[in-house]
Amino acid sequence: MYLKSPDQMADLFEVPRGARRTPSGSRSSARGRDGVRKLKLPPFPKPDEFDSLDDFMEKLCRDGLAERYDELTTELTDRLEFELGIIKQMGYSGYFLIT
Repeated sequence: MYLKSPDQMADLFEVPRGARRTPSGSRSSARGRDGVRKLKLPPFPKPDEFDSLDDFMEKLCRDGLAERYDELTTELTDRLEFELGIIKQMGYSGYFLIT
């Protein structure tokens, strides 16, 4: 058992040679200078009272946490901080707000 190469898959599904992706094709166009994929998302409207989407998402998450739990323990708030930190670092706040 093995994974077929892109050429083998293209032959299997009879993809014309001109329609096949090339290494310098659309895959690299979604990447920035550092080689990391950049998100292509529609803009999410930021409410005026917040400085950033990160701040808005953090407010929504904290409100949601308070609604779901009667008592906010250190474990819960630490986990929220951890998850929000990753989301902010990756620049995914807009993605989570959209979805």
